[in-house]
Amino acid sequence: MAKIIHKKRRSWDGGHSIQQLKRKIIRDHEDILQNIEFVLVNTWRGNPQIDDHDVAEALRAALAGRTSIGEFSDMLLEGLLEARSIRMDIPDDIWRAALDRVLDSVKLHSQLTAGERSYLLFIDPFIK
Repeated sequence: MAKIIHKKRRSWDGGHSIQQLKRKIIRDHEDILQNIEFVLVNTWRGNPQIDDHDVAEALRAALAGRTSIGEFSDMLLEGLLEARSIRMDIPDDIWRAALDRVLDSVKLHSQLTAGERSYLLFIDPFIK
């Protein structure tokens, strides 16, 4: 007889699963995703040495509450923290779900190898 394994769903504040919040972000909070991506692309435009790996590290650090991770990732993280301070109208669970959703996009569009900028090049045309 096959054993059914139930995965425990992670959740943030509010008791919503991460997947529920990610769907809500895409549906109801596109502006937050744009705020985050604006920081990532504009920081990269000013520092073309930044790559997708730096972006992923900054997003992971923002999710984990870390404050220092490396030169280029720190630049991105600083921008994300500033954007968060401007968007204090957004609950923490929604902000974190948006960061996680953008991280998913980075992973989808990049192999995260050194020097790769596939994700940044993908979103660049959408950011004015």
